[in-house]
Amino acid sequence: MKIVVFNGSPRADGNTAGLLQAALAGMPADAQVQVIDLYSLLPMPCTACGCCKTQDTCMFSDLSETDVLLRRADAFIWALPVYNYSVPAPVKALLDRFQRYYELKERGEEVFADCKRPALLLLTAGRTGLYAVDIIKKQLDNAGRYVGFVLSDTVFAAETDKTAPQDAVLKAAAEAGMRLCQNTQVGYEK
Repeated sequence: MKIVVFNGSPRADGNTAGLLQAALAGMPADAQVQVIDLYSLLPMPCTACGCCKTQDTCMFSDLSETDVLLRRADAFIWALPVYNYSVPAPVKALLDRFQRYYELKERGEEVFADCKRPALLLLTAGRTGLYAVDIIKKQLDNAGRYVGFVLSDTVFAAETDKTAPQDAVLKAAAEAGMRLCQNTQVGYEK
């Protein structure tokens, strides 16, 4: 089973990474995990150039490998810190670039028709994260309609400016990682 992780944290050893490691620890050893570090990738922002309106491509090539991974994945993990009730800038740029898949659907050339691969959302917030969980879930629900995933689980760690995620939250992340693999339909024809 192929799992693509979108890591939206700038910190390699921060609280979001800790939550992600807990989720990955709950997965079977044969899971093939590909982590896309969005702060290293720094996707170009969508410029609304219209290139994707007529063809299955983008004027920028920085997400070509990501496109291949999207098409081959069996499941996804979104590991994100909360920034101003939303996602960090590189994550927002990626979500905006999913316009390409929206345009495919509009032209009747949908790549991910009837594809409902499970996705796990791991969130950390320095404070309470009030409203942020709902806002981010709505953003990802919308993206999932065009990229072929459905949020199946969410694990949220609040107040991480004061303390690392508690053991109960890390345990919830490990259990969510295990459920993600159990809910994955390996071999789905995409």
